[in-house]
Amino acid sequence: MRLYNSRQRFLRTFIQSTIALIFSIGGMFSGRIISSFSHLFVAIPWIIALYPSILTLRGDISGVLSGKLGTMIHTGQIKVSFMKNTSEFYALLRAIFMLTFIDSIGMGILTFIVNLPAGHASAADLPYFIVTPLASCALATIISMPITIFTAFLSFKRGLDPDIIVYPVVAIISDVLVAACYAVTVQFTLNHYPASIIVIAAFALIALSTLIYFSRQDLKLRVYASTIREASPVILLTSFGGVIGGVILASFKYALEARPEIIVVYPVLLNALGGFGSMVGSTTTTKLALGLIMPRLSSFREVALDVVGMQISSLLLHLIYGLSSYALCVATGIPASLPSLIILCLLVSLLGSALISVLSFAIGVIAYNKGWDPDNLVIPLESSIADILGTTIIVLVVRFLLASI
Repeated sequence: MRLYNSRQRFLRTFIQSTIALIFSIGGMFSGRIISSFSHLFVAIPWIIALYPSILTLRGDISGVLSGKLGTMIHTGQIKVSFMKNTSEFYALLRAIFMLTFIDSIGMGILTFIVNLPAGHASAADLPYFIVTPLASCALATIISMPITIFTAFLSFKRGLDPDIIVYPVVAIISDVLVAACYAVTVQFTLNHYPASIIVIAAFALIALSTLIYFSRQDLKLRVYASTIREASPVILLTSFGGVIGGVILASFKYALEARPEIIVVYPVLLNALGGFGSMVGSTTTTKLALGLIMPRLSSFREVALDVVGMQISSLLLHLIYGLSSYALCVATGIPASLPSLIILCLLVSLLGSALISVLSFAIGVIAYNKGWDPDNLVIPLESSIADILGTTIIVLVVRFLLASI
């Protein structure tokens, strides 16, 4: 009976992981959108320098919302309904918007500071580093938030685990949305500067004033106060992973101009790696909240079967990522090497998933033992690590292994 239950659990995890991670294929569309700017990477390097930072920030904020929805649904803090929900539910949504404002501005300034001495930005570029992350992330949040909530509610109603399904599914939608919003913002700011800066700043000031007005009541609720107090500095800190990724990519700009197919598959791989870590991290936080596992690192063996199911699913899907990205490149006129894309995808899966699974579990356990809310920390931290790890693996593989292919 125990063997049967183990097989059933493994199969269930494998199926749900496959459902969740298959959506990462959509990341190639966000990569294709940004690859349309590849001819500007050398002349205007801040375009590629900001892109990973924005992906990281939007992914971290989406991760906080996804993680909290999963836990709060399981614990009964929110209802599975858009209308007439709990006060905690609506406070959570306003907290997510506040996070977007606080951390997008902070991340933009941080990205500028790091890229200025690296030669990928000039003093005149500072307005772009502030308004483009803010506008891109705010627009993406407005569109993606209802999708995130709907996905969480629907998966729970259908008997699926929101901790496994929601973030990987929604993250890829967010990536496509933020890439589209980023492309629109870049075009708008470049074509209508400086009027574009004034327009974006005016809308941002109105929205921020509205959020501050509601925050007087929201701060009395733990879900709002803890989200702002814990998640805001963590997301700003973890966005440094995207900043480093941007510096790495900007330094790699000549190779990216020559091989734009790497940009097409880039968000797919980072999203899948972050999604893999989120599945491990989110299931860990829920099991800790429900008392199903002890809050110690040795408890990893109790989730090892689930992790193996996720890893096998991830490996198979990375093969599909390579094939799909190649097909999109060919269909849209981008020269690409199929062997290179497949090798790159498989190596990122093999090397990245093994490391990120252990790190995600450890972050959840350590945060729980410190008395913090793990849902405020796990996905932002693991996704930041995944961005740096994924970008590093991609650059090393392309530079040293695929250079002759």
